Amino acid sequence: MSEPATAKDLIEAFTASAVFRKMRNQVITRKLLSYLAEHSTSDEHHLRTEAALLKLPFLHNRPLARMSTMLGRLQDALDEYFESNEGRHHRHRLRILRGSELSPRSPRHNAIESVPNDAGEPFTRSFWWPYIAPGAPATHIAYGLPMFSRDAAYDRFTRDINKKNATEIEEAGEVVCWPFVTLGDILCVIELTKWLGDRNVRVTSHGYKPDRGADDMLARCAEQDNVIVVGSSRVSRILSEYQRPSSLPFRVRLTDVVEGGDSTTEEKPYPEERHGAESMVPVVVTRRTGRRGGKVTMIAANHGRAVHRAGEILQTEELLKKIFTDSRLAGWTEAMPSQFQLLLNVEVQDDESFAGYYHLLRVWREGSRPC
Repeated sequence: MSEPATAKDLIEAFTASAVFRKMRNQVITRKLLSYLAEHSTSDEHHLRTEAALLKLPFLHNRPLARMSTMLGRLQDALDEYFESNEGRHHRHRLRILRGSELSPRSPRHNAIESVPNDAGEPFTRSFWWPYIAPGAPATHIAYGLPMFSRDAAYDRFTRDINKKNATEIEEAGEVVCWPFVTLGDILCVIELTKWLGDRNVRVTSHGYKPDRGADDMLARCAEQDNVIVVGSSRVSRILSEYQRPSSLPFRVRLTDVVEGGDSTTEEKPYPEERHGAESMVPVVVTRRTGRRGGKVTMIAANHGRAVHRAGEILQTEELLKKIFTDSRLAGWTEAMPSQFQLLLNVEVQDDESFAGYYHLLRVWREGSRPC
């Protein structure tokens, strides 16, 4: 069998494979790949998906979130093909980069693969190095406790995200209580605790009521402890306080995520997008310096399963690899910025066991503008 030399040849090999035959929407996927091949550069080694891609007739004007999901699933299928018996003989493989170009990449010249990997975890080790480095301090994980009200008959629990303190509930003649926790937040805390513990990090965790802020949390920590905060600003005052500095461009609000909005930039919202049984939820991952030293990492979203999924991504080498191979994070495995934010779009479905697609939307690092 001759070795495919161009992107068109690789696409033809892929669409003739058993992996492609298992895909849904084969007709649309084939048309999308054909469009990319027809709009390749002169040497056919880089295929660009222009903005017009979203308006192609056969895509039925699908929204950006749906387009991102389609490209993500297509990349997963491409990866599966090139790792299968049918595709592993190819010297090149097709990879979608940032949703902007499709190109064959030679594993022998892959910049990520050239990075030294003494522990076999170059991406998770780079991301969590301040927490897992030899001699690193202990880690405290903080999560919020949703505030509920109970009527006088004690037979009904209700929750109003607009009520921020107990006084508002008590004035309505109801009783303040905290009977539940957010499942996704707790799963994220449990899995982070185990992951860090497996790397000999001493971990403590605590649930904080909405009126308890960063000062209350720091009272539970040693002077230089690292901190992880998970959840939503609807529930966690700690999260609200730590994302308050004007230098941070992305913030989680009651119903969305917003970028900018200070005196120099126009506010840009990123709402949750619902499509039938699935939703694309914005998640903000923040790394910043703590008030007393140490590092603070925040995994923030207004959907518990999105928080859980983001935490899973940040602990899993193969999942985190998809983020670190984005060109906007070039060099981060060698030297992580001391302060940064990643805005992810995470897919969640009504089926709670579903591990959804994820996409890196925006990146910010200290001293630069979001991109």
